[in-house]
Amino acid sequence: MRVCYFDCWAGAAGDMVLGALLDVGVPQEVVDEALGALGLERWSLTVGEATRGGLRAKHVTVIADQQTDARSFSDIDALLDSSDIGERVRILARATFRTLGEAEARVHGVALDEVHFHEVGALDAIVDIVGACAAFAHLAADRTIVSALPLGDGFVSTAHGTLPVPVPAVTEIISSAGAPVVAGGEGETVTPTGAALLVTFADSFGAHPPMRLQRSGYGAGTRDATTPNVVRVLLGEFEQASTPSPEAVVIEVNLDDMSPELVAYASERVLRSGASDAWVTPIVMKKSRAAVMLSVLVTPLHRDRVLEVLFAETSTLGARLLPVEKVALGRDFVTVEVQGQVVRVKQGLYAGEVVNRAPEYEDARAAAEALGLPLKEIYALALEAARAHSSSPRRPS
Repeated sequence: MRVCYFDCWAGAAGDMVLGALLDVGVPQEVVDEALGALGLERWSLTVGEATRGGLRAKHVTVIADQQTDARSFSDIDALLDSSDIGERVRILARATFRTLGEAEARVHGVALDEVHFHEVGALDAIVDIVGACAAFAHLAADRTIVSALPLGDGFVSTAHGTLPVPVPAVTEIISSAGAPVVAGGEGETVTPTGAALLVTFADSFGAHPPMRLQRSGYGAGTRDATTPNVVRVLLGEFEQASTPSPEAVVIEVNLDDMSPELVAYASERVLRSGASDAWVTPIVMKKSRAAVMLSVLVTPLHRDRVLEVLFAETSTLGARLLPVEKVALGRDFVTVEVQGQVVRVKQGLYAGEVVNRAPEYEDARAAAEALGLPLKEIYALALEAARAHSSSPRRPS
């Protein structure tokens, strides 16, 4: 399984992501071809070498007409739809712009169609996004993981005035994706374009995965500092058929004097406190009393916190702790389109082969509501598109 890891210790911007993908081995012709297919004028893209904090990196420079009128999401969507950039690139770019648009809509309290992208819709951002999506699609990674993102500090001037760092659009993008963050970094470390690209590409977030490293690439930011201002992309092979989890514990409590609402709330609380799963089983206790058993699967790291929640939220006077061994399928996501709506599909992998697929519920529900179709039909169409995506030929290593 080919794994792509974005290491973003210094943050990320659109040009840094594109530069790292080019440096890891994507031919510039791939990017030039996709950008040329957009049919836009008054821009140019140059790729050169730069040094940031002592590290050599690819530096991408986009020169574009900054007087271009602001574009709406519909304008950009129509541009992507009419361009011969390839279906995979179109899906990625559309998802990236939708992520940006929805974040701006939430920040300003307007509908998506009312968002005008200003800086995001400017030519340089379109070049960054479509170029990065074309380069990423060329890698044909089976799984993509993104590191925690540094928050930065200070203030930055934008089309909406002076805003605190991270700017509201970035916090919306990161929080909606559940991406981890860390303190640190000077100034604006993560831009909205950089955040949207990483969230679109990522199957998951976290530490460097186990893999046989094949190549690495570095994309330079504009500023130079003691800490290298670069995004690093690591590309390699991950060959485990399945991923054994760390030791896990099942916590069980019997409850015969709680209402269903209170049990449901306790289940929600333990999940928010770090539990991997929680479920309720009807049981019959002594003296034939009807009751339920609340079971919680948790790692040792979160065990004490979950126990604290159970004792606070339930009437139990004790709990059983059962050590268990858990084996999980490898997981990744593919992003597909269902009649113009973006739907992510989770895939379960065994020995590198897909054995299970499941559309993401929230994506499918949004598509069903937008299209006026039954949810089960959206599920069927998304699964069909995911199967077609998996059967398409991949580029060789």
